[in-house]
Amino acid sequence: MARLGVTFDDISHAATAIVEAGEEPTVDRVRERLGTGSKSTIAPLLKRWRSERVREVNTDGLPEELLTALKTLYGQVNTAADKRIATAHDLQQAELNALSERFNESRAEASTLADQVEQLERKLAAAEQALEERTADLTGTKGLLERESLKLQQADALLLEARDAVNELKQENREARAQFAHYQERSAEDRQSEREQFRTTNQQLMIQIDALRAQVASFEERGVQAAAENQDLRKHSLALEQDQIRTTHQCDTLAAQVCQLTEVLELEQAQSCQLKAENIAVIEKLALAANANKASEKELLLVNQSLTRTDKELERCRQALADRTLESRELLKELAVLQGQLKQIIGARES
Repeated sequence: MARLGVTFDDISHAATAIVEAGEEPTVDRVRERLGTGSKSTIAPLLKRWRSERVREVNTDGLPEELLTALKTLYGQVNTAADKRIATAHDLQQAELNALSERFNESRAEASTLADQVEQLERKLAAAEQALEERTADLTGTKGLLERESLKLQQADALLLEARDAVNELKQENREARAQFAHYQERSAEDRQSEREQFRTTNQQLMIQIDALRAQVASFEERGVQAAAENQDLRKHSLALEQDQIRTTHQCDTLAAQVCQLTEVLELEQAQSCQLKAENIAVIEKLALAANANKASEKELLLVNQSLTRTDKELERCRQALADRTLESRELLKELAVLQGQLKQIIGARES
């Protein structure tokens, strides 16, 4: 926007001062000298100043055809320069508008991408929270599994102790049976020996009947003692049978305990299998959460790459605008050179 105080007189004074300084008055130089005003305001006023300045040039002694040709050339040069400047300005304006639209589109896309990134970050945070919760659940499950495993080990130890006790009782039972069998064999052998001795004695008594009568009392006493010993043997055998019954009952009790412990062990194993299945399910859920987390990270990487491409495209547009601005300055320099050549021609004609 031009300042309201910029007038043709301001442009004229500034352009005259620039010419007196030995430079070619251009829109930028006039604007720089005034310190205000827009190019669209300064350009037509500067063109008007150039036209009036050409009319003010002393044309005494110059042919009318040359002046006409010079004016025509000057007008054509100015017209061509104005057209080139206007064309360049229109092109720059169009490119600037296109760049502005692309920049706005890029900003909108960047805003959309930023929203997507924010959504992905929220999803990632939720996934991380779920992962932490699953990790805590897995930790609790592991602790429970360790406790159940410890209980299972304790049950195994009790089972082994019970089995050892059963084996010991079985061994004691076998030893008791062996002792009882050995005692029966020994008793049978003793009885057989006694029978043989009795037969021998009987034969001797038959031969020596008189001598045996004297020893009848002694044999009766030995018979009583044998009966007492036999009674003692029977009592001992009955005690052994009762011990065997108690041992059998203990074995049955231990067998029942072993069955109970086996049932407890099977129940613990079933619970352990269930806990293992739950643990596997938790691990699978953790794997799914990890895969979702990786997908979110990939999507975030794609968004960052798109933002990088947008930044590069914006930088390329800025570079194109700078190139157009440089080209416009080159055109202005060419126009200044043509005006200088025209001034030289006019100066040569005047001299």
